[in-house]
Amino acid sequence: MKDFLLNILKDPTDKSNLEFDSTHNSLSSKQFTYSIENNVPILLPKVTKDFQIDKIHKDFDTNFDYAEHYQKDAESFDYILGHDVATTDHEFRRIRESITNRIPDSGQLILDVGCGGGWAANYYKDKNNKLVSMDIAKKNVVNVLKNFPFDNHAAVCADVLNLPFKDKSFDYIFSSEVIEHVPDPKLFIENLLRILKPGGKLIITCPYNEKLEFHLCVHCNNLTPKHAHLHSFNENNIKDFLPDKYKNTFQYQIFGNKYLPKLRTHILLKYLPYRLWKLVDIFANKLINKPERFLFEVEK
Repeated sequence: MKDFLLNILKDPTDKSNLEFDSTHNSLSSKQFTYSIENNVPILLPKVTKDFQIDKIHKDFDTNFDYAEHYQKDAESFDYILGHDVATTDHEFRRIRESITNRIPDSGQLILDVGCGGGWAANYYKDKNNKLVSMDIAKKNVVNVLKNFPFDNHAAVCADVLNLPFKDKSFDYIFSSEVIEHVPDPKLFIENLLRILKPGGKLIITCPYNEKLEFHLCVHCNNLTPKHAHLHSFNENNIKDFLPDKYKNTFQYQIFGNKYLPKLRTHILLKYLPYRLWKLVDIFANKLINKPERFLFEVEK
């Protein structure tokens, strides 16, 4: 296990320091022991903290074990393969470029929250920054570290609502298309800001002003949200989830015109570098104001 990861870890359950046991290939605190599988510490909490239940599950009076859900999700969807639709691939490429263009390549320690198939590890494999890939699904992080085993890359299986990192650990933290899935966005943001270094930046992307849709589940006959999206965000309501002291450092960008993919413009736009594509997207949204993506950034 990489030293730069070991130096910032702590027990997600009791918040005490962790010690590496090379004989048993595990990490131990005062009370608990956690396994390491394929060089990935499995640091899911033994006892979870209380968090705010999302409105959807309150309204339907149902429970949501999100940790178990996303373990099963990783088994049913291969995040390494990604999307098989060219328009979607191009859309997600531009989302990721919107993140990476905000992070300097100068030896920063970065946390990718919800690493999925490891697009960030693929991007940073030839960069100077150190990257920690994190996901609640063990399958995802094990595969990402296996596929991108470079010196500056480490991975951990962890829950963002019960983080296993010391305060002020990371220079940059980003999370792409995750916050709309978590039951408690306020705690999500607060936890990530806590482990961010002073002067560091938190960057989050999600759908913009999404109208949540529901389907009827064939197993339980209850309504279930499309794509498991529990929340919708825009530049106004996101401030309700931010700690007051960070509201003055909040910045945002809305992008990804809804009609460009429908017109199959990706066939040509995929050849444009990010900055030129961004100009086209800005112009498209001035003509028809229909952005689909929301990026917000908070500086600590």
